[in-house]
Amino acid sequence: MAKVLVVGSYVVDLMSRTPHMPNLGDTVLGGRFKMGPGGKGGNQAVAASSLWYEVTMLTKVGHGMFGD
Repeated sequence: MAKVLVVGSYVVDLMSRTPHMPNLGDTVLGGRFKMGPGGKGGNQAVAASSLWYEVTMLTKVGHGMFGD
């Protein structure tokens, strides 16, 4: 099995549904709220893993509430 090292960003995506896309200056109330993994490095690691590569990811995590 081939091995892949991904060096890149890993972040927490914050998502909410809205009834429509806001225009400049609009305030739109959001609906359901969801958090999930993201970041270009994280996405690359998942993509490589789905192709059956053995993946190791190197990233830096902050000390904020999402760092845990």
